[in-house]
Amino acid sequence: MLRASVLTVAAALALSGTAGAATPAQSLAARLKTSMQNYYVQANPKFKMGTVTCKIAASGKTARCNAHFTVTGAHAGGDFVLGVTINKTTGQIHTKTISAVCKDTQTGKTLKC
Repeated sequence: MLRASVLTVAAALALSGTAGAATPAQSLAARLKTSMQNYYVQANPKFKMGTVTCKIAASGKTARCNAHFTVTGAHAGGDFVLGVTINKTTGQIHTKTISAVCKDTQTGKTLKC
């Protein structure tokens, strides 16, 4: 269904000076959401990235993010847990999928991701 362990997103992020009053964690989450949606929709056009939340470590060099998704028509949904490393000088990030859980949204049964 989804190749969670293969996801590597590298994007330049300006974690400060973002529009509005978004925190660095909110900015990171928004950009990951867009990147992940663009990546996974290529394999499955019915993929929809939902809420993404991130917590950046006090050092500012790492973060852990949770990303909820659904696949309409397949009655599938689940969550990714991502580890993120942040280059504070360039703003570039690298992600690694730590875990992925996929379930049938109607029955609750575990599905292969």
